Amino acid sequence: ERYMRPKVCPYCGAELKCAVNSEGRELVAWVCDNDNCTSQFVLKLKNFASRDCMNIMGVGESMAELLFESGKVRSFDQLYTLTKEDLVGLGNIREKSAAKIIAAIAKTKDNYLHQLIEGFSIKGLGHQASPMVATAVSEAGGFGAFVSSDPETSAQFLSKFVDTAKSGGVSDILMTRFAMFINQNKDMIAKMVELDVAQNVKKA
Repeated sequence: ERYMRPKVCPYCGAELKCAVNSEGRELVAWVCDNDNCTSQFVLKLKNFASRDCMNIMGVGESMAELLFESGKVRSFDQLYTLTKEDLVGLGNIREKSAAKIIAAIAKTKDNYLHQLIEGFSIKGLGHQASPMVATAVSEAGGFGAFVSSDPETSAQFLSKFVDTAKSGGVSDILMTRFAMFINQNKDMIAKMVELDVAQNVKKA
């Protein structure tokens, strides 16, 4: 019997699209790119907390599902405003486990900016590119400049970021994806700055 490729995401109903690599070349896989898809965000939250990114002990896929489905975390920054009381009673989490998870989350505020950027799950922006992007963000004035209430400061950040990223070897497609992501998630980025989550760049 001939296999028929699914045309829509089984979770949110959005049309599936062909995956592309960091050079813009189409891959075999078909993916859902709806940022509001439940399944997508749970996987992104799991990736954000993974060892390769922010390395938050105790936040795996099942915990990510619990946090999303309970409505407690619908944006990465909300991890950093969770309290022990928010977690007790989720699934089978008790007070001791809740306290450990809150402590593990708090510990990652001292992580580096490239870990935070890699945790955003921007297509193609992984281990190799995230330190280059983090350096460009820092040299453009940091996320604090980007989320400034002064539109001119924000515009100057983006302009300088593009120039620095280009000279640092970041591809045009990755630069564009990153700029689009931070523009679409400015409130989340502002909250990360306010909470001082992983804003420092690792020195080479």
